[in-house]
Amino acid sequence: HCFTAPGSYLDKFFNKTKAKTPEEIAQYLEQDDELEETHSSAAEAGQSEQLESVDDPINTHFVCFSCVDGNLYELDGRKKRPINHGPSSSDTVLQDSCKVIKKFMARDEGEMRFTILALAKTQPSLRWKCFCLLWIFKSILIISGDANSIDLYVSPDGSDSGTADGSLTKPFKTLARVQQQVQANNKLAANSYTPINVYLRAGRYELSETLDFTKDDSGASSDALITYQAYCDAAVEKASISTRTFPYHSGLGIPPRLFWNGVGDIDKWKGPADPFAQMGVNRSANSNLVTPAPAQGLGTDIGHVCVDKNNGVGHTCYAKSSPIATCVSGCMVTCQDHIARKRYSEIFYDEFTHLFGKDLRKEEDCVEICSLSCRGCEKVVISGSKQLAAGTLTWTLDRSITVASANGALHDLNIFGTDLSSILPGIAASVVPAKPEDFSTFTTLYLDNVLLPRAGFPNCLVNSSLPAQTLNCTYESIDIVNSHIIYNASTFSDRVSTWTNVEGIMADLRPQSTQSTSLRYSINSVDSLSATIELGAGGSELSYDIFMDGLGAASVASLDPTIRVENVFEELDSPGEWFFDASSRWLYLIPPNTTTTATSLANSVLEIPLLHQLLRVSGSRENQYVTPTNAHTTLKETTSDIKVSNLHFRYLTFSGTQLHHLNIYERVPGSLWPMTRVASFFLESVTNTTIEFCNFEKIGGNAIMVSGENSNVQIVNNNVSFVGSNGISVLARRGFQLNSFREPVLTHLLVPRAVNVSFNQVHHVGQQVAHSAAIMVVGAKQTTIHGNLVLNVPTTTDTSNPAAFPALFSSSAYHVVNANGANYDDGLPLIRSITNLNENAIPITQAPLLSSQYHVTVPLLGFDMNIVAKLVGAPECFSGSGRVGSLYGEPMPFTYTSCSGCCSVHNNYARIRVTSSGVAWNDATSREVVVRSGESVDIAAMSSAYFNSVVDVYLGFHIVTPNQIFNLPTQTKWQIRTRSCQYAEQTYQETCGGPCIQQDGCGNSNAALHLALGSSLACNSGYESNPPSLVCTGPFEAQHDCDGTGVTKSHMYYNCSIDCFAATCT
Repeated sequence: HCFTAPGSYLDKFFNKTKAKTPEEIAQYLEQDDELEETHSSAAEAGQSEQLESVDDPINTHFVCFSCVDGNLYELDGRKKRPINHGPSSSDTVLQDSCKVIKKFMARDEGEMRFTILALAKTQPSLRWKCFCLLWIFKSILIISGDANSIDLYVSPDGSDSGTADGSLTKPFKTLARVQQQVQANNKLAANSYTPINVYLRAGRYELSETLDFTKDDSGASSDALITYQAYCDAAVEKASISTRTFPYHSGLGIPPRLFWNGVGDIDKWKGPADPFAQMGVNRSANSNLVTPAPAQGLGTDIGHVCVDKNNGVGHTCYAKSSPIATCVSGCMVTCQDHIARKRYSEIFYDEFTHLFGKDLRKEEDCVEICSLSCRGCEKVVISGSKQLAAGTLTWTLDRSITVASANGALHDLNIFGTDLSSILPGIAASVVPAKPEDFSTFTTLYLDNVLLPRAGFPNCLVNSSLPAQTLNCTYESIDIVNSHIIYNASTFSDRVSTWTNVEGIMADLRPQSTQSTSLRYSINSVDSLSATIELGAGGSELSYDIFMDGLGAASVASLDPTIRVENVFEELDSPGEWFFDASSRWLYLIPPNTTTTATSLANSVLEIPLLHQLLRVSGSRENQYVTPTNAHTTLKETTSDIKVSNLHFRYLTFSGTQLHHLNIYERVPGSLWPMTRVASFFLESVTNTTIEFCNFEKIGGNAIMVSGENSNVQIVNNNVSFVGSNGISVLARRGFQLNSFREPVLTHLLVPRAVNVSFNQVHHVGQQVAHSAAIMVVGAKQTTIHGNLVLNVPTTTDTSNPAAFPALFSSSAYHVVNANGANYDDGLPLIRSITNLNENAIPITQAPLLSSQYHVTVPLLGFDMNIVAKLVGAPECFSGSGRVGSLYGEPMPFTYTSCSGCCSVHNNYARIRVTSSGVAWNDATSREVVVRSGESVDIAAMSSAYFNSVVDVYLGFHIVTPNQIFNLPTQTKWQIRTRSCQYAEQTYQETCGGPCIQQDGCGNSNAALHLALGSSLACNSGYESNPPSLVCTGPFEAQHDCDGTGVTKSHMYYNCSIDCFAATCT
């Protein structure tokens, strides 16, 4: 049925034409001026702006299907050429077009914005001669140019060897293997216009390292995308949904009825004066005389998760425990709690329900939109966690302890232990990680899908009333003087004097007790006698000033600091707490349920997040490392010109990353918020890439990050929940052009463009770093943020007395700023620099001996985390040489004018090692070494072979993050200088000649002469030869008994001489 508002154009049209024939209706429309005026007005309002690029995101556009020369062609302005869909004719063009369109529409069953229009011209016979079908749709649905595609399958039950070919019946097993196959197919010229679809079957895909997508993984074009998605069985999905019409509907010829519950007493309304007019209802005609039509057949609901959907869909329900029911249930919770929800009084809700039969508390309009992102695809989890199934581990009772509860009652708790060395082996003792992400430990643990706290003080409780990934922690009040914490010994832990794992302890420090924003530090030392704790590395989560100057940079009056220390074995005393001994690889745990035994604990599932990043989609980028297995040994300076493009990720769940408190933070250009550029899904230098309908859960750090120069990135309809830091981040990045010493000489901003962040659910963010945002966009251009549902972000205000304790640091649902005014320092890492070095900090070494090895020990003070020390220049300058720039060990000199203290390159390689590392100089072949806080480095080099000469050895430093290298401004030079001399020369002439070599003869061949230069013509000790003075005459012939046998033989020979000289310093 179709209903029109009284007096509207359609109402008048239907009344005037309801008795007319089709031909008469057509004539009426042709003469109707009102329709022409309405059409012209709409056409002018709908004029499209010219897009800068065919890849620019748009909501809807037209596609034409036309029959030309016996083939059906698709004409799409966003595609580079017409697409031939095979044979067709003027008689079958409609049917053939619809077949293609149905395939496109099937890719997103929840989308309803489809319109079809037929354009035709007729012959006298009224037979169709030419036909053009126009289809309007969302541009995001265009995922292929041709009807054909290459489909690959991967399954946890598949295989990467044998007969596995990536088909549905013989799928691959790992993502790495199917990625190789995609790259192989992508290189074939025949596939340049063919989309590639990778379908992941249900199960867990555990990653041992970050999965990288580079330019080799790009789709060939926007018509030939490469899509990674969960496998969706349409039949299974359809079977989990039931739909029935609404119980009541209006009859024909009467005004529309909105009272679903049959209540029509409008006089009881206590809301706005005329709510009906706002809804387009004619109040005078909508009275009690209007009765609903009889109830329709109600049918049967397949489950209890139901949504009343508009636009004729009806009452829709989903089967219990189905993936789509779980998703819709999440939509219901999110819609009822999201921060942008309109909220009314209880009276308003009750009256609206009474009059209209619709409970606004349910937010069904929001749920209907949100549920469009729910699909019944197979559950696919891409995880950075190590999941240990029931029965994998053997637990033993380590010991029992007795603890007192808050009310003074005593309780016995059991501490169980298990050996993880065979499952999580540590790194070799000789290997020093270059970055925190490589540390051989973990910071997060789940037991049977419940997050457990690390052992610490005060305790964190596992509260079953809270979400499974939320802890209820308490903090202890402290004072702070410089970098020292002063605690109250009477209220603080009485076990401080027994703490043994001081270097592994992490301090979670809240500058304001009422605010959840905090700083996270390592501990340098603990002194139980003076009740002080010295803070170490870390503390970069809130601001640059706080990081550099300590909490003294904030308003002292506003400080009310509290602390919790964790990862302390001696504080393992509360249900749910755990401690991992990184040296022995043993895990110790107090089960949340105090009745748990070693046997029942062995039947639990343990999940340990290990990776910091799951997927990295990245083209070229400045200061990237290019050797992933040894990140700190290769530094390559690039631009961001090489892009990864045409990728699509959908219906996937990303889970299991950890956050380390020593992750490198940096100042984001244009923002005061520090940020670590590490995320479970990291994108940089990408274009035309989509992440949609994906779930992000159990994420220790950031969930999704678009960093630096990117364009046309779609992040839509995703669920991001229970995240340690930021939800979705779109950030500009500062790039540097470097000179040969890796010093930044030019700077520029790398800006994301045309990023769409829409219709995502983002909640429970900032679980570990409360100074976070659900959606952060800094320095981006042409970015869309629309329709996102955000809830449960960390609070940053003290509602009891905000005037007395204003929040110093904020967390936010949205943090959106531009990069105007960004300065050079923005983009630099938050690290504490080396304090005792400058260019001339190392004393000059006076070398009395030529061509001899010298060495020096260089103390490194001030820094508090692992850095990389490297030889950046070690050329030789001999007497009178020109001084031109050159990197040590590189073949070509560099002539940048700022390099005034370096000389031409030579092969006199210097050496570097960590002091007391036990590495012999002959084995110290690397140009770089990782140095830990408190360590020094040794440098060795050969002195010059000339007097009055120097050898310059330049020492530089950098730090490594998962996605880039930061060069530190600290650089120093060590100079070896040979002694200055005035020469007094002494010369003589060395000769050889005669037929007998044994008697200082020179011989009769070039080889013999060469040998003579080292023997017969060798200068006396203390003298050097002058090669240009070599003179030989001959050949001569003589009869002589050279070997003393008494036999005279003929010999050919030369007579030679060479000048020898000695230089003495005076």
